[in-house]
Amino acid sequence: MINKLFYVLLFSLFCTVAWPQQPSITLVDRGVYQRGCTSGQQPCEAASLPAHAVTVSSFAIGTYEVTQAEYLSVMGNNPAQNIGCNSCPVERVSWYGAVVFCNTLSQQQGLEPAYYSDPGLSVPFFSTAGAVYWDTEADGYRLPTEAEWEYAARGASMDNDFRYAGSNNWQEVAVTGSATQPAGSKPPNELGLYDMSGNVAEWVWDGYGDYPNFPLCDPRGTAAAAARVIRGGHFQQASGIAVSSRGQEEAGSQSSNIGFRVARTTGRMVRVAGGTFTMGCTDEQEPDCQNDEYPPHTVTVGDFFLSRFEVTQAEWAALVPEYTPLYNRGTGPDYPTYRVSWYDAATFCNRLSLAEGRTPAYYFDEDFTLAFDSLVGDQLAYVDLYWDTTADGYRLPTEAEWEYAARGGAAGGGTLYAGSNDLDAIAWHSGNSSVSSQPVGALAPNALGLYDMTGNVYEWCWDWYDSDYYEVSPSEDPLGPPASTVRTIRGGSWNTTPDGSRLANRLNFLPGARRTTFAFRVARSK
Repeated sequence: MINKLFYVLLFSLFCTVAWPQQPSITLVDRGVYQRGCTSGQQPCEAASLPAHAVTVSSFAIGTYEVTQAEYLSVMGNNPAQNIGCNSCPVERVSWYGAVVFCNTLSQQQGLEPAYYSDPGLSVPFFSTAGAVYWDTEADGYRLPTEAEWEYAARGASMDNDFRYAGSNNWQEVAVTGSATQPAGSKPPNELGLYDMSGNVAEWVWDGYGDYPNFPLCDPRGTAAAAARVIRGGHFQQASGIAVSSRGQEEAGSQSSNIGFRVARTTGRMVRVAGGTFTMGCTDEQEPDCQNDEYPPHTVTVGDFFLSRFEVTQAEWAALVPEYTPLYNRGTGPDYPTYRVSWYDAATFCNRLSLAEGRTPAYYFDEDFTLAFDSLVGDQLAYVDLYWDTTADGYRLPTEAEWEYAARGGAAGGGTLYAGSNDLDAIAWHSGNSSVSSQPVGALAPNALGLYDMTGNVYEWCWDWYDSDYYEVSPSEDPLGPPASTVRTIRGGSWNTTPDGSRLANRLNFLPGARRTTFAFRVARSK
């Protein structure tokens, strides 16, 4: 069972939230599942082959399909053929129309639009055709990805491999017949989601393409595809409504049996607004400060993104299948990966960047022509690695970024640990961990919504380590010493005592070392 994350307003699993003038939203916890032709789906359509493992970050999805009344209240018109049934799902909305609805609703709610007309993400999309670019970090409404849709339809971590959404009997859960019916007329699935099978087929974000035969992490479909995926089947079908069934339509199609439901991003990355803070041995860190925490000094960091959770074993396996660490201190898809070297972490960052179409941050050469990809498990080994600081890809946080985020950013509360003075509330440490790592996100987050910044596993940072660096550190965006023999790791672990778990505490180790407590989380500059 995937660990339940209880982050207020963001991660209350299976909780349904309703705001004025907006669809009801169900928040879905992160997890790993088998997508496609699983045993409960057989006999399968060719399009659902092969079954493959997919890791999905946390997200929010509409509890119901968007209704005619909701569409009318947002857009000022009702395109549906089954007019007069305000509580029925809206239909005759193209994929582009669904995108425009999402952006319009986002603006009405004061949220960041998800979709744009330009790759620079400066002009929100409000058209009936053309290229659409998705700001994957925006907090506004969007369409679910195909992977998110099927994960939610299957009941997420409570997946019973039902053929339909919530049952093996389509008549129990799916609206079929001569016309659409009011949303929620049939029982919901395990997550409390209605009409994931039947009523109207639903647009998702993805361009249509064949499934791969390898694991994926947060896939988003084929970018250049002419057709978009539709899922769930519709009222005119008694077949094709299985949770694995896939369909496709041109993005401009307006069919009386296709509608949509909305989603929102609550997943991997947290935007951290830049600011100025005091780094090192601040007053609350006394009297246990070590010599390398002095002097406390003022540092300014720019805006950046940091992953909400430490990288998990499932995420690691999806991108680095050739190296499975010896997981003898906590095992499971939502446990943090560990026994990874600094070089291993850099390799993961680059592979994740490439998987999302981003520019890799790390290279073998100073000219940034050959992307770094090298799994190194020899703690005495040294490999040249250069960081392109202009790249938009994933990377390790700098030590200054790490501490700034652990403190809660510019408005940090001056706590001894990341988010609290109560170590047990926010960290797995030597006193409560049962001598093992634990699933990520099981305890309370800090003020930025970051989990496990104290405890669970140590986290590699970019910086070389020097015990006297704070005496000469630049005041703006320090990147650490130019060279050394060891890299910085921060945050403490399941085996760390309370004094070593303080958020200002520093540790260092050889970059090729793979230890049971060594892990990481990813960052991005943009």
